Amino acid sequence: MFFSSVFSQSANDNCSNATPLTLGTSCSTTSFTFTSNTLETGAANPILCNSVTANKDGWYTFTTGASTTSITLEATTNRPWSASIYSGNCSGFTLVDCDNASGNTAITLTPTVSPNTTYYVRINRTNTGTNSWSGNVCVYDSTPSVSYCTFTSSSSSYWISNFTTTGGSTNINNSTTYSTNGYGDYTSQIVTQTAGLSFNFSVTMDSGTHGINIFVDWNNDGDFADTGEKVYASGSYVSSASGTITIPGTATSGNYRMRVVTNYFSTDPSACGSTTYTEAEDYTIQVAPLTPCSGTPTGGSVTVSPATGNPGSTYNVSATGYTIGAGLTYQWQSNTNSGDGQMWVVLLQHIQTLQHKQLRL
Repeated sequence: MFFSSVFSQSANDNCSNATPLTLGTSCSTTSFTFTSNTLETGAANPILCNSVTANKDGWYTFTTGASTTSITLEATTNRPWSASIYSGNCSGFTLVDCDNASGNTAITLTPTVSPNTTYYVRINRTNTGTNSWSGNVCVYDSTPSVSYCTFTSSSSSYWISNFTTTGGSTNINNSTTYSTNGYGDYTSQIVTQTAGLSFNFSVTMDSGTHGINIFVDWNNDGDFADTGEKVYASGSYVSSASGTITIPGTATSGNYRMRVVTNYFSTDPSACGSTTYTEAEDYTIQVAPLTPCSGTPTGGSVTVSPATGNPGSTYNVSATGYTIGAGLTYQWQSNTNSGDGQMWVVLLQHIQTLQHKQLRL
């Protein structure tokens, strides 16, 4: 598919009017001709690539998918130029990748990116010519595909009859019969949650008792063998299982594969391989990006009892009148020099639900 547009002063002359590019899996070229474009002079006037001089620009924007970790930008123009990719927004940018070139020379950029994130592309003309300049640009998802270890079963006697999640912003409720060769690919079904939070699950078997394990490939390397990737283990033969899976606080936004495995003859079924009287089902966990914060929390008032004491004595500190939010972390700090704002020392850190603490100095 080929798009073409010609402007005297293009609509995407400024960041605020950046032209959206669709992020596909191959290059779908958008062509441009800029005649009277000027240089961005608003709040978003980011650092130019390799400190080149620029006198004209055009802006594009794209948003990565839930599993996108790498993109490719391909572009060319008929004048000396540069191409830059930025994260952030029109009020402030961080340079992700860039390059500059002479006229009629193509630029290819292949930066690592974050899933579910909006980026901006800036095309700069780097000579002082006033005539029109033209070219084309495309951007596409070049994230390497991940091949997962296979799972097969030689018996169709037992299977997972239902897998359900609750507590996510989207959830799964999947009732099935036996999957061909003992493996069901249900990765199109997604449970969504934010890093650091959790969701509930339940697994029901059609009959009999089984060992049940659940794995999540937290580093997206195609296996379930890394530390922390077995997120549930029944430890015994059960007819059903339920529990809670917590998203690691370090997990970046994007998609992660979850594998539910059952085995009639083992209390500790493996995530991969070929066996009998077993079944495995794959699903997707989508870690949602954090919602931007707004405003400033209220610290409240702190009470110390007793107000004075000797070294080695015990005292209580508590806070009232403060505001809290889900997932926030608070710290108790002390300062022995009230006139020096740099002397604060962390005494202990605790989660939002801890309102009272006894300390000893």
